[in-house]
Amino acid sequence: MRLIHRTAIARPLPLVWQVLSRVEDWPDWTPTTRHVRGLDGAALAIGRRFRVRQPLQRERVWRVTHLETGRAFTWSTDGPFGFEALHRLEPSATGCISHVELEAPDHPLLGPILRRMLPAALAAEARGLCRICATCPASAPPSHA
Repeated sequence: MRLIHRTAIARPLPLVWQVLSRVEDWPDWTPTTRHVRGLDGAALAIGRRFRVRQPLQRERVWRVTHLETGRAFTWSTDGPFGFEALHRLEPSATGCISHVELEAPDHPLLGPILRRMLPAALAAEARGLCRICATCPASAPPSHA
């Protein structure tokens, strides 16, 4: 199944990218992620792996499969219940549009559950991104010590 979520963010695209691309900091601003640790380094790069713990899911390793620095990245998990997520930012007149496209398993038993849970999770992630970006000065993302 494919889910798509788009959100307008009234902040400059480069600032939003700086926040979005620091995936190890996601637990600071989104309730959909409890823990992220880079296994090959913290910066996004093709082939880099990240161990991610999310609510109501087993811990997964996500691998970056596509990167358009400053604009988009895709990462995916392996296995019979693998996921793929594209995170893309598009410029807009008032800032940018966050576009998330999630490919999730359409399993006969899990599919109906995922169809109910995942749209809410994508919306919560978008709200968190909007909130954290709203607290940033237009020229710099937040720093997390």
